[in-house]
Amino acid sequence: MRAGLAQFRRALEGDSAFEARGSERTFRLAMTDYAEWLLLGSLMAALDREAPGVQLHVRRLDRLFSVPESDLRTGAVDLAVGFFQDLRSLQEGTLEVTLFEERNVVIAMKGRRGCMSLDAFAESRHAAIIYRPEPWGLIDQELAARGKRRMLRLAAPHFLTVLEAVAASDLVAVVPERLARRYEIALRLRVRPVPFPMPVFHTRMAWHQQMSDDAGHSWLRQKVIEAAGGRRN
Repeated sequence: MRAGLAQFRRALEGDSAFEARGSERTFRLAMTDYAEWLLLGSLMAALDREAPGVQLHVRRLDRLFSVPESDLRTGAVDLAVGFFQDLRSLQEGTLEVTLFEERNVVIAMKGRRGCMSLDAFAESRHAAIIYRPEPWGLIDQELAARGKRRMLRLAAPHFLTVLEAVAASDLVAVVPERLARRYEIALRLRVRPVPFPMPVFHTRMAWHQQMSDDAGHSWLRQKVIEAAGGRRN
């Protein structure tokens, strides 16, 4: 219903340019809290300069690695940003662009000594960012494939919460490298490579093709790309 009304409105308005400075439009975004941390500061600075009347309503993604395709299709969400799979795994009509990619690292409190071998990693007590109700994630799958199992002491749905918990305890966690490096000194974290091969994580922006020709939507997509550093790899 909402998507149909949006299409009807665009048909009446035609392809007129989006006047950012005078717009009072509200855009709805779904993001991981990591994407919020990375992008929203730069994005809001751009809105202050170019579109002071535009509002963003941001909600957290329901799943860490899944595009909310139904919400994009119905218009409940205009854009989604997260660790999404590539287009081959998505439904027809869902579009996306890669904003950046990065590897993951292991973090522990600064005073923790010893190498982070596979055995030491598996035998450590862990914190993890997990959105799903079941406390089981990608690291558990990787360890299980190697005949290992970890003790997950803390499962939380917020990246910064896990950083703080690791800095204050004997826990270890796997997090995106730029997040770890940003707080390495302030939280006195020890940052080490993950002791087994892991795929590179891609932060991608997704939307539905029905919004591709919407001038305001196109403007917002460009602002998100710019906030991510302009990379479209």
